[in-house]
Amino acid sequence: MGNVIPLCCQPESTSSVKLIFDEGSTRILTGKRVVAGEIMFEFPEYMVCHADSFFIGHQIPALAIDDELMKGQTYFVLPIACFTRNVLSTSCLAALGSKYPKPTAINFKDCPFE
Repeated sequence: MGNVIPLCCQPESTSSVKLIFDEGSTRILTGKRVVAGEIMFEFPEYMVCHADSFFIGHQIPALAIDDELMKGQTYFVLPIACFTRNVLSTSCLAALGSKYPKPTAINFKDCPFE
């Protein structure tokens, strides 16, 4: 009966950087200092954007090569080809979403558990 916060309710570590990729996968970077150029070198056709600065109708917040990724923050790693203009639009996001095939429908006729 103490004042304890369960592990499921504690905030994410502020000593790591979270990357979210265009297809939905994530990567957590911990430890050393990371600059955006390291990510861009690993993914040359991609740009790194701070997730908290990503708004429709505003300029795309792509980071420069020497920008340091801040611990405890989340960043998007997105393909440059999907963003032909400097301003983020719904059509840019729609093009990004249509890049991957849609999931197939579930077949309820053949149950593998029977």
